Amino acid sequence: MPAISPETRHAGNKVAGFRITYTPGEGSIHFECWGYWTSDVAAAFSQHAIAACQEVGTPIDFMLDATALKPQGEWGQEAFCDLLSGLASLKLSSARVSASNVLTRIQLTRLARECGVDSLLHFDSHQANASPIVDKT
Repeated sequence: MPAISPETRHAGNKVAGFRITYTPGEGSIHFECWGYWTSDVAAAFSQHAIAACQEVGTPIDFMLDATALKPQGEWGQEAFCDLLSGLASLKLSSARVSASNVLTRIQLTRLARECGVDSLLHFDSHQANASPIVDKT
């Protein structure tokens, strides 16, 4: 049986954006988010995030690396609420969120609480080691 290659979905540029990396059917997904999002980046995230989680298979090992993410405005917050609300219906084996910026961590914690998934997520302030990504273009 041939190996399934990893999928990547992304939007943005070096200043602000996201990258979602996963292998369909393997149960692991890694989100890397950085910068302050425009409405276009936030809309792309909303479009791709849950769809990618559904392709991963279950149970899901979920990792959100927000170590380079800045606190978000309305568009970015709504995009994260879309993702977090969708997590409630998925079977998670683990769910980790890394955020270096204290304000970003507070914002994501608040959004998780408002979406009713705060008990599912483990927050830390360390950089994720899930998959090194060198170029954010």
